[in-house]
Amino acid sequence: MPSLIELSHWLTANASLILPAIAIIAFVESFAIAGIVVPGVALLFSAAAVAGLAGIPLIEVLAAAFIGAVLGDVISFYIGRAFHDRLPLTWPFSKYPNALQEGERFFEKYGTYSVVIGRFVGPLRPVLPLTAGVLQMSPTKFILINLLSAIAWAPAYILPGYLGAEITQLATQNRDITYALVLVLCLIIAISLLWLSLSKQRAKPFVYFGSIFTLSAIAFSSIAYLNISGMLDGFDVWVLAKALTVRDTLFYSFFVFITLLGDQALLILLFLICVASLATHKQYKHAIYFALTGITVAGFTHGFKYLFNTIRPDHLLGALSSGAFPSGHTSGAAVFIGCLVLTAIPSQKSNVWKVCGLIIISLIACSRIILGVHWASDVIAGLLLAGIILCLSHLVLPREDKHLDPKINKQYYVTLLIIPVTYVVLSMSNALVFYSPR
Repeated sequence: MPSLIELSHWLTANASLILPAIAIIAFVESFAIAGIVVPGVALLFSAAAVAGLAGIPLIEVLAAAFIGAVLGDVISFYIGRAFHDRLPLTWPFSKYPNALQEGERFFEKYGTYSVVIGRFVGPLRPVLPLTAGVLQMSPTKFILINLLSAIAWAPAYILPGYLGAEITQLATQNRDITYALVLVLCLIIAISLLWLSLSKQRAKPFVYFGSIFTLSAIAFSSIAYLNISGMLDGFDVWVLAKALTVRDTLFYSFFVFITLLGDQALLILLFLICVASLATHKQYKHAIYFALTGITVAGFTHGFKYLFNTIRPDHLLGALSSGAFPSGHTSGAAVFIGCLVLTAIPSQKSNVWKVCGLIIISLIACSRIILGVHWASDVIAGLLLAGIILCLSHLVLPREDKHLDPKINKQYYVTLLIIPVTYVVLSMSNALVFYSPR
């Protein structure tokens, strides 16, 4: 097998084959058993890096990886259904009995969620679609879950190589990019070390949330300083240029839909409904928790906007009068979803809801950059501000009263689904015009 360097050189010399190569690598990496043997992650990273340096639009690279991964999973699924009980005795699957058994145990433990989780777990990735087929999972259900999970998988595996190569190249030429890169790396290292150390020691909530609060506060202060000094200008402009290429596609309407979920009017309405519902059910501590947290995030967000008065990107037909730093949609949505996850979801289901919440928050944050409303540093600051406020609020909430009464949880599901969807449907037509490019 050629080395990664040789592959990169060959793709550079044959630029027209970069997208087919990414689709093929994603297919093989996801295909039954083959993904165990082939170093798909390293190959995808190299191919994505070449695509980034070659100037191929990001959306085309993501689409190629998405198509390849989906096809690999679907074909593996139907192979599993076709061979069923005979699979462990059939070559080449008979050579990997441990992988098949591990996949079956994982699927039996997590059920439908295993299709999503397994896509991001190296050794299980090429086995779980096969296992789902063997265990006769519904084809319609599998394909739907497979498509949705692949939407998250493609960016997770493509962006590090695609953006990393260009960032590294720019960092040698632009000090602003270097400052931003060092800051991001320090944050990743600090949070990773904190997670490992706290998980190992099983830290108490006060230590856990207090430590995250401290790290978030330091990171927010650092970004604020770099923002004021103009050291992030080059980084922000570069990220925005990349993001705008996604806006000018069929995904425009999707991101307008997503960004409306973080509108201030909608978030105020959701907070008020939650507070009123909690008070009605005599959940007074939680009502105070929601009310104070909502007021705090609104106050600090608008206070910082006024204090920094950062100019927004000038790419919209509509006009926004408030400052850019930090992103209010990002901080507000993150705090509201965080409040729900930390208080309304039973602990045995919290991991699934945390993942769903993180996906929604991430999409809202990305939509603000893609639509040209905010700089990347605004969005990062919004996330960090949300982390600071959530940690403080959670520490104020008594530990023994952490979760809501299960009897009223259904009202929160209704709140999360019906009200936001209704708001978006009523606002969509005006929003499409407002967020359209100049």
